[in-house]
Amino acid sequence: YAAFGPPALVPHEIARHFAILAAAGLAPSDARDLLPRLPGRKGPPGACVVLAPFSSAPIKDWRDEGWCDVVAGLDGRGMHFELWVGPDQVLRAEVIARMLAERAPNLRLAVKSGALAGLAEAVGSAALVLTVDTFAAHLAAALNAPMVCMIGGGHYGDFGPWHRSERQRWVTHHLPCFGCDWHCSRKCVECLVDITPSEILAEAEAVLGTGGR
Repeated sequence: YAAFGPPALVPHEIARHFAILAAAGLAPSDARDLLPRLPGRKGPPGACVVLAPFSSAPIKDWRDEGWCDVVAGLDGRGMHFELWVGPDQVLRAEVIARMLAERAPNLRLAVKSGALAGLAEAVGSAALVLTVDTFAAHLAAALNAPMVCMIGGGHYGDFGPWHRSERQRWVTHHLPCFGCDWHCSRKCVECLVDITPSEILAEAEAVLGTGGR
């Protein structure tokens, strides 16, 4: 796809669709033209950090303690935090919220769950999105929002990583078993579990430093 836009700038699913259209002589000149049209970011980023810590399957999630370390590391900068989850994940999110309240008593954090439009609005105006490989990550990339995503190796290269700019960072612990389709053969899901909070904080610092680029 070198002549049609770098593959890293579209999810692999889009690249596959592009290949089918190219074979039929129907492809646009750039694979990015197949991306859905979404509203752009609404003005400059605000002081909100959006957390989306849970995916559609627990095997794709990071460690709750790691999230607490990262959020505590970002506390004290005048930002507030919104923890966005699905309706069936609220109780689990409240456990993390209580853990954070013990770690950082002055932290401003709210658990949010609602329509996708609400999540899209939050992501579109966030100073930073911290997430695992789930809808919030792909929405952040599509909107060119500042984002750090923890991604495992089960489907690595199919749906992510992809980015619109250097404002999106995907973090993983590379292993030779990538592409396992989430049939993990390790003692734990090392591609995610072995990601350290310091790695995420370093990427978050880099993303926050990109400004509008």
